[in-house]
Amino acid sequence: PEPLDVESQSTADGLIAEGRHALARLQAACRGIKDTGMKGETRRLAATAERILLDVQADPAKAMSVRRLITFYLPNAASVAEGWRALEGRSLPAPERLEQTRETMVHLNQAFDRFSHELIAPRVQSLELDLKVLNDALKTDLDRLS
Repeated sequence: PEPLDVESQSTADGLIAEGRHALARLQAACRGIKDTGMKGETRRLAATAERILLDVQADPAKAMSVRRLITFYLPNAASVAEGWRALEGRSLPAPERLEQTRETMVHLNQAFDRFSHELIAPRVQSLELDLKVLNDALKTDLDRLS
């Protein structure tokens, strides 16, 4: 990755710090979730968020492409997980509220997966091109040597 100007690097660093704070909230909420399905969804989302933050840390130029994910979706995912814990603490949580919260976490996971795939898409495309060029060269050379 090319070096960023000071302002862009500062923005990336700020987004990463904000993301880490929200991720810590999400992980803390996850530890207290009793429902195995919701715990699994929350763990998966936290793992994806962590991969995204590491990817942005490794290449800060990607920060702006995931800004909304880090500043909006990740803190709200933490709030959803915290809300789930609160629902579990009630003696009779409303079934429709539980279902709505579970569906929201599933949709958040889908969004995080898409953002994650978008971040690695250029590398995958580059790999595909490299493999094609390499395989074409190997075929040509092997045919020539046969």
